[in-house]
Amino acid sequence: MSNWRSKFENFENPDKPKHKLNIYCLIKINFKLFLEVKIKENISFLTDLKHFNLIKNYTWHSYKHKKDNTYYISTNITNKSTISFHRMIHSEWKMIDHINRNGLDNRECNLRETTKKENNLNCKLYKNNTSDFRITKYRTSVQTKQLAIDFKLKHDKITGNRNDTPNLNSLQKIFFDEKECIKFLIKEKLLKPSEKCQFCNGETYLYLKYNVFRCKKNDCKKMVTVFKNTFFSQHRLKYNDILLIGYFWINKLRIQQIHKMTDISRLSTRIRNFIRDFRRLAINSLTPENEIIGGSKIIVEIDESLFDNFWIVGGIERTKKRKMFFVVVDNRNTEALTRIIKLHVKPGSTIYTDAWCGYQNLESLGMKHIRTNHSKPNPR
Repeated sequence: MSNWRSKFENFENPDKPKHKLNIYCLIKINFKLFLEVKIKENISFLTDLKHFNLIKNYTWHSYKHKKDNTYYISTNITNKSTISFHRMIHSEWKMIDHINRNGLDNRECNLRETTKKENNLNCKLYKNNTSDFRITKYRTSVQTKQLAIDFKLKHDKITGNRNDTPNLNSLQKIFFDEKECIKFLIKEKLLKPSEKCQFCNGETYLYLKYNVFRCKKNDCKKMVTVFKNTFFSQHRLKYNDILLIGYFWINKLRIQQIHKMTDISRLSTRIRNFIRDFRRLAINSLTPENEIIGGSKIIVEIDESLFDNFWIVGGIERTKKRKMFFVVVDNRNTEALTRIIKLHVKPGSTIYTDAWCGYQNLESLGMKHIRTNHSKPNPR
């Protein structure tokens, strides 16, 4: 590519060409003048005024590049030789990239020297692309789930999240193994471990082969699905995928991202319906204002947030039960915060708060108070 200058030493033809020239005019962009050269009825390209001699001495044509799906400008030097306009004005560069990926914009501010690897990123998306990113393709739903899990676990490790974050093996079992998923749902009390037989009122046991509760009596042996009268019975989607949608929603992924990563064949409105149901479940699970949390050797995190014109003060335990409370207040002064903590937190608790001055004299309530500064990085 570097021999262009030696091959075409003088691009500026002093003789007036006999062929038909292009129509060009001045155009102002951001208070600067540029040349606009017309190629066809609906195609024209831009360049700087300093290249006027090149423009007026050659006839310029457009061609569409199949790889990056954009038009470029070229001219005929001889009967058998053609050269692109951006290559002509920057023959010393090995590779040239159009920053805005528009080959018709040949202004100096839009051209830069690049490498072959970087230039290949300008290629168009293939029809079978499922990620909306170049050189990235989600091949199967299993692969997308695994990528998402790996990313989340890596993010938790970097940001220093707590040790109760599920590890990779447990997440794999929950999202890929139906039996392990049911065990997880029972452990988290989202499904009942057993129930009475609705036919003979006898004892039942969990029969994972068919995901049912089966009666223990030999003369009955009736079976009932474990999802009867539960949230999962209202939807036809697999419970593994329902949990995965909820997992992505908790980690603040957008609906379109969840739709692509779960590989659900229907429209994203189905994802939206699940998220609506998740919000309802979250609202229904909120603890009433009279909840009392904490206790001896129990850590309670307390924080406040401003919504519109009112403050919400909340607290949560660092326990498996994750007890919490939320109270709406007009302000967050010392008197209001002390009154709320006294009502909702048991004496002997260890309280974690930020450095807000409203959290004062908590030791007088019989509690251990530890302040954390949000502006400093997490040492974990």
